[in-house]
Amino acid sequence: MKLTCVIELLPFAYATQEYKSPLGKAIDSPKEWNTYWHNSISDSGLGNLKAVREGSFFVNIEELTTENIVVILQKELEDIELDEYEDQIAKMIGGLVISEGEVCYLEPKCCGDLYSLNEWETIASSEENVWQQLWIGHPWVYYRRESGRVMFSDYIEHTGEPPVDLVSKFTISEAELVSQLESIKITVPVFCEKIEKVLHLLAIPNASEIAKLLVGIK
Repeated sequence: MKLTCVIELLPFAYATQEYKSPLGKAIDSPKEWNTYWHNSISDSGLGNLKAVREGSFFVNIEELTTENIVVILQKELEDIELDEYEDQIAKMIGGLVISEGEVCYLEPKCCGDLYSLNEWETIASSEENVWQQLWIGHPWVYYRRESGRVMFSDYIEHTGEPPVDLVSKFTISEAELVSQLESIKITVPVFCEKIEKVLHLLAIPNASEIAKLLVGIK
């Protein structure tokens, strides 16, 4: 299985023409939704990008070129008053995807962001044989460490104690998970540095601070 750090590119944010969105959910019509999404982001010069799966709006941050980041930052900051940026800039929507081949087992959900990656780092030190909540946006998931593997539940919105009827949707080797998370810990700061460099190119003040706010690095 593969872990990929992603951000979300919403089609309506980048479309300059009107496109009719497909009927139904993306899970039911992935090809149609992928075409709609790709046409929309292509209007803003992001046509080189590929979603992590058909029907998704998430892209791998390692595949973003400088030109892509320029477009994305201009969109992210277009309504920001840079003199008061601290209280206005939101973290980029995104997080981690777990996939194998063409199958995505887990993706970030609503309100998930790159800062939520910090929660993943607590998995290896968590108590074994106990379901623990993992915030990836909402709905979220639960995970459970057992015999060298980490189980993940299906998406769920539930507060309080973990439901007693939780079952494993998929599992991954704990050693593999930890190893890939170590790589992600390098990927995110590198992405932050790329953003900072582009902000400098755009002559935007406070580039370092803004980059950290967007990525969720303190």
